Amino acid sequence: MWVAGFFAGLFADWATYLGTSIMLASGIKSADPFMPIFTKIVISFIPTQLPLGILEGAMTAGVVVLLAKKRPDLLIKMRVIKAGEVVL
Repeated sequence: MWVAGFFAGLFADWATYLGTSIMLASGIKSADPFMPIFTKIVISFIPTQLPLGILEGAMTAGVVVLLAKKRPDLLIKMRVIKAGEVVL
């Protein structure tokens, strides 16, 4: 359960900045083609978003495990787990 939570948080964070990079590269009016601009923007996000994505993944995993321990009924309502299923 915690592995799924970790990767959900990690990929959600990274997808946000991938989308942001696409929007920024699309919005820059230049004679250069799209891909070189996009690549530069993605590379500029890496130093901050790589560790932040890992941290967000860890926090999401922690929240999922906490929910599984304290309020499994919420995970059942969201159809993450089935009733009576052992999650940890």
